[in-house]
Amino acid sequence: AEEKNLNRCEVNLKGCLGNMYLAPAHKHKRSWYKGNIELLSDFNEWICACVSCHNLIEHNQQLTEEIFKKCRP
Repeated sequence: AEEKNLNRCEVNLKGCLGNMYLAPAHKHKRSWYKGNIELLSDFNEWICACVSCHNLIEHNQQLTEEIFKKCRP
């Protein structure tokens, strides 16, 4: 995130915390990456998200896909 100068939530849904409590939110569930751990750090496989936005997309695959199309076209 520092290399890409990502210091704000890229998701920006209702209730977004902006630059607080940031962490990577991955495109797929962790089990999807099993056997190919390098993909976990691939820039196209994660976005910078605040905890609030991460929780909103966590169990909504359609919303996750929409966000990734916007952030990582």
